[in-house]
Amino acid sequence: MNCLVLAEVGQGPCCFHSHVETRGKVEQVLKSEAGRKLKPSRLTKPFLYALQPLPHPWSPVMMMDIKLLACLLSQVSWLVPSERSQQLASRGYQANGVDTTLVLFQKGESRIHDIQLLGIDYLPSARRTFSTKNDVSQAGSCRFLAAGHHSGLLASNEGGRQADYAELSSPPIEIHGLTGLKVEFSCTDPDKVVGVTLSVSTPLDKVGEYSRHFYCAWRCGSHQDAGRRMRRIRLNLSDDIGFRPSLFNPNATVVVAAKLFTWIIDEATWSKADTDDRRDIYKRALTRKAYIVRISAPYSRPHKRFPMSCVPWFWHHVQKNWHFTDLRTCPVEQQTVYLLRYPAVLSGLTYGISRDLKPYSDTLLETERRRAFLSPSFSVELWVYIIDYCPKAHLNQAQACAIFVHITWLGYHMTPALLVDTEGKMQVEVQGPEIYTAHKTAQSLPRNQWVRILLTLKHREWSLQWSYGKHHNLTNSAFMTYDLDIAYDDTDGQFILGGVDPALGSFRGYLGQVKLYRGRALTLDELSLPDPDHPMFQLQLSEKEASCQRFLSWMSNTMSYYAHKAVLRKQKYVCPYSYKWVVIGKASDVRLTSCPQRMEHTQWDHRHVARLMRPLARLDQQLTVHDKIHFAQVLMKVVTDSVKLRGLENMHKNLPLLNQATCLGSTDAMFTLAVFLNNGLGTTVQETESTVFLMLGTLNQHRLSTLALGHRHMMGIDGVPYDCSAAYMYYKFVGDTTRDDRETHKEEEVATEMVRLIDEVAMEQQTDENGDLFLWLKHQAQKGVQSAQLQMGHLLFWGSQGVRRNLQAAREMFQQGAEQGDPNSIYNLGLMEFHGKAGTEKNETAGHEKIKTAAEKGLPHAVGALGWIALEKERNYSKAAAYFEESYNTGHMDAGYYLGHMYQYGIYPNKSQDLSMAVFYYMMAAESGPEVASFNLAWLCEENKEGVTSTFSKECQWRHYNLSVHREPQFVDPYSYIKMGDYYWFGCEGIRNISKAAAYYSAAAVKQDPHALFNLAFMVEERADIPDSVWEQLNIPHRIRHNNVSILMELYERCRESSKSEAFIPCSLALYRVWAVDLWTRYHIWMKLPMYAGIFVAIFGTAYLIHRCMVRQNPLDEDMLQL
Repeated sequence: MNCLVLAEVGQGPCCFHSHVETRGKVEQVLKSEAGRKLKPSRLTKPFLYALQPLPHPWSPVMMMDIKLLACLLSQVSWLVPSERSQQLASRGYQANGVDTTLVLFQKGESRIHDIQLLGIDYLPSARRTFSTKNDVSQAGSCRFLAAGHHSGLLASNEGGRQADYAELSSPPIEIHGLTGLKVEFSCTDPDKVVGVTLSVSTPLDKVGEYSRHFYCAWRCGSHQDAGRRMRRIRLNLSDDIGFRPSLFNPNATVVVAAKLFTWIIDEATWSKADTDDRRDIYKRALTRKAYIVRISAPYSRPHKRFPMSCVPWFWHHVQKNWHFTDLRTCPVEQQTVYLLRYPAVLSGLTYGISRDLKPYSDTLLETERRRAFLSPSFSVELWVYIIDYCPKAHLNQAQACAIFVHITWLGYHMTPALLVDTEGKMQVEVQGPEIYTAHKTAQSLPRNQWVRILLTLKHREWSLQWSYGKHHNLTNSAFMTYDLDIAYDDTDGQFILGGVDPALGSFRGYLGQVKLYRGRALTLDELSLPDPDHPMFQLQLSEKEASCQRFLSWMSNTMSYYAHKAVLRKQKYVCPYSYKWVVIGKASDVRLTSCPQRMEHTQWDHRHVARLMRPLARLDQQLTVHDKIHFAQVLMKVVTDSVKLRGLENMHKNLPLLNQATCLGSTDAMFTLAVFLNNGLGTTVQETESTVFLMLGTLNQHRLSTLALGHRHMMGIDGVPYDCSAAYMYYKFVGDTTRDDRETHKEEEVATEMVRLIDEVAMEQQTDENGDLFLWLKHQAQKGVQSAQLQMGHLLFWGSQGVRRNLQAAREMFQQGAEQGDPNSIYNLGLMEFHGKAGTEKNETAGHEKIKTAAEKGLPHAVGALGWIALEKERNYSKAAAYFEESYNTGHMDAGYYLGHMYQYGIYPNKSQDLSMAVFYYMMAAESGPEVASFNLAWLCEENKEGVTSTFSKECQWRHYNLSVHREPQFVDPYSYIKMGDYYWFGCEGIRNISKAAAYYSAAAVKQDPHALFNLAFMVEERADIPDSVWEQLNIPHRIRHNNVSILMELYERCRESSKSEAFIPCSLALYRVWAVDLWTRYHIWMKLPMYAGIFVAIFGTAYLIHRCMVRQNPLDEDMLQL
C-alpha cells in the first residue's frame, strides 16, 4: 500500500516565494530527465500563479497541473503511485502517465488534518508528521478510494487489516424528507460511537461552504456477529429542505450541494464533547466515509405527512388539490426575451418599436445580473429584410441608420447599438465607464432576402455573425476586443427596434424576429432556425417581388414589341404573322432588317395595361414612373367602375387588376387589395396575404395602410398579434404625417417639432404670451411670414403650448395669412366665419367662399368641407358627391365615410340606393379603424338587403359589432353593446355566455339605453345568474338586490323614465305586470277569502231569488200550506 508524500521545501510546503525562484526551479526541471518529456507550452500563466506561498498552519491540496508539479518536485521529493489509480484517473490527475494523488504535510504538527480535493475527503493513516521516506514506510498504510458520486475513505493503523468501518448499504443518489438509510458498521470497541451526518450548501452560503443539517449517533454495543452489523435510520430533514412547498409548508430552500458522512469515534472523545460540539464531532473521527448526494428540487419532493399518527380520510385529497399543494410557484423569469415575434415594417423614417426589460424576481438571478454590469454577457438574434440600407443617412453625423439601439430614457445611446451605413456595412457601438466607441464591419449585408444577425457581447469582446442565402448556409463574421470594461444594464432605458426619433432613421425593410438572450454569449451554431411556418417566412416577400418583376419585365418586352412594330409600320413593312399578307411599300430612311420577336399571347388580365402602352410606343416614348402611376390610377378606376356597375359580384375579376396596380406602385391599390383579401371578396379569406399588402403600403408610407396595420396590432385581429408598441409606431407616423399636412412649411419657414417631457432643452422652448418663442412668432407674423401667422393662429385658436385661448387674436392671425394667399389660413378663417366664431356674426356665404378659395388652391380638407356644406346645407347631392370623390382620391378617409353614407341612403346623384358601393366604402373605412365605419358596416351586414353579404367569405355582422365595442366606452354606441349582448345571450354561432351578455347589456344601460335595461330585466325574469358586478356598475343599492322583484321594479322604473319616449309604454306595462304579479304572490290568500265570500253570497243570493220567483209564480200552493 503506497502513498504519495511530498517533502517540505523552503519555509512553506512546496512553496516558492517569487516568480523568479519559480522560473529557476522550472528550468531545473526542464533540464532533468523527466523534464525533457514535457512540452514548453505546459508552462502556463495559471501554473505560475498556483505556486504562490501557501497559507499556514494547514496545507491544502495545490490545484495545478499534476504532471508539471511532479516533474518540478522530482529533485526535492519523490513520487509514489497510489493504490486506486484507475478510479482516480476519472479526475484527470496524471503524472508522467501514472495516476497520482497529492497529500501535503506541514512539518512540526502533531497530527494531520483532512485534506479535501474537489469534494472528496482524504484522511491520513497516522497521527504523526512525516518528514522522511522512512517515516512513510513506518506509518503503515493509507487507502484512497474512488472519486465519484459515492466515494469515501476508510483508514486504520492496523497494518492494513480494516477493523472499524461504517458505510451505507446501497447509498442513495437523491434524498428527501422520507428517505431511509441502511448503515453497515463494525467496531473493535463496543463503547465507540457510530454516527451519520448530513451537511448541505445553499445558494446563500459561500462557494464550498457547508453547514451541518442532520446527525444521528449511537453506541456500537456488543453483538455476537462482531464483524458486521446494520442499522436502519430515517433522515429527519427539516420541512423546508425535505418536503414540497404547500399551504402547510410555505417555506422552501434550494440546496446546491450535499454530503452524507458515516463515522466512528472513540468513547473518550465523545464524552469530552458537549452537545453543540457533538453536532460537528464527525470532523474529529478517524474512521469516516463521505458520500456526495443531491437533495430533490422543491417541487420534486414528497408532500408533508400529517403530523398525527392517525391520518384523516381527507388528507390525501387535500394533498392532491393544487390550491393547497402549489400555493407558491416560481415566477417565470425573462432570460430569453422575444423583443419581436411578428414582422414589423420600417419605412426608413425615425420610427421604431420600444421595449424595456424588468429586473429578475429571483434574488440570485438579479444579484448575478447586477454583478455583471462591467463584465456583461448577452446575445441578440435579429432577422432583417433590407430593401434600402439608409434612406435618412443625412439626419446624423455617422451617416448610418438604426437596426437595434439601446438608449436611456433621456435618449442617449448605451451598449449596444447596431447601425448600418449607406453601403450596407454594420456598425457596433459600445459604452463603458471610460470608453464610447464604434467599429464597422468590412463586409456588407445582402439585400432583398432574410438575413439572420447574431450580436454577442462577452466581457470585453463583441462578435457579429450573420447568415444568409436560401438555406442560410452563407456566413460572415466580425470581432472586436477592448482593453477597458464595457458597461451594460439591460433594465436601464429601453431597446429600440428601428429608428429613434428625431435624429436617427431606420433602414427600409422588415424586422422579422428579435430575440435577446440575457446573460449568455452564444454562436450561430448553438441557435436553431425558426419554424418554417413563422410569419416572416409566410409573408413570402421575395416571391412577391419576383412576381412583380415578371410583370414589369412583361411590360418592358411588350413596350419594345409595340415600338418595334410602330417603326415597321412607318417603313411600310408588315411582318407576316401580323397580317395574312406582306405589304411592301416605299421604305423610309430608317429600315429594320428583321421583324420584332413574336410576343407571347397577351393575357386577358393584362389587356388594360397593353391598351395603355400602345399610344406611348407609337410616340417612341419610354415608360417613366409617372406613366406607371397613371396606369395604376386607370386600373383603380376600372375596379371602382366595376363595383358601381356590377356591385360586389364577380370581384374575382378585379383582383388581377389590383395586383398589377400594386406592382406599378399604387399604394391605394395595395390598401384596396388588402381589404378585399381580408374580407374574402372574390376569393377565400387570406389574412396573411392581406397583411402583406398592408405592409407594402406601410413600407411606401401610405397612411391608410399604416393606420390599418396599427389597428390590427392594437386589436389583435386578422392573424396579427396584439402589440401596443408596434401599433404606437404606426399610429405615430400617421399622426405626424397628418399634422405635417396641416402645417405645410416652405423652405424659409420653421417647422413645428415634437416635444418630449424628459427633454429639458425642448421643454424650455415651451412658451406663453410673454415667452420668447411666442414673442418671436408674433414678430415674424407681424412681418408677414405665413408660417408664423399660421402657427400663431393655431396656438391662439386651440390654446396649446401654454398659450391661453384667444379666438379673436387667432382670427387676426388667420386674416393676415389669408391676405397673403395661404390656403390653410384662408380655410381656417372661412370655418370661423361659417360657424360664427371669434365674436363675429355667422356668415355662411362669406365662409363658404373662403373655403372654396382654399379648395381651389388644392387643400384636401377644404374640398371635404365643401362636400359637407353641399350635403348638409345646400342639399346638393351632385356637388357633394363630386367634392367627396375628389377628396377621397387624395386619401381623405372622412370623404370615404360620407360617400358610403350617400350610397347607403340612395342620395348619390343619378343612382338609386346602392348598398354595394356603401359596403365598399364603409369596408375601406372600417379597415383603418374608425368605430363608426365598423358599426355602419355591421349594420348593413345585419340588414343584408339585396343579399350583399353573400359576397363575403368572412363573417361580417358580428365581427364588426365586436370590433366596434372594443374601444374606449365613450366612443361606442349603445346599440353595439346590445347586439353583442344578444350574440352571447342567444348563443349565436354556438357560443352562449350569460355573464358576457349581462356585461354588454350593462355597458349599454350605463349609457341610459332603455332597450338594455329591458333586456337585463328579461334576464332576471328568466332567472339567469347575473354577476354582482353588473348591479354595482348600474349603482343598484344592496337593499334592492335581496330579491328579483325589487330588481325588476328598479330596472323597469329606470326604463320608463328614459329620455327615449318610445320606451315609456312597453316599460310601463312591464312594470305594472311585475307589480300585479308580486301583489298576487304576496297577498293571494287574503285576496282569495273575499273572493270566496263573494262567491258564496252570490250563490246564496241567487238561490234565494230563484226560490222567491218560484213562490210568486205559485200563490195557491202557498195558501194551502197556510191552511
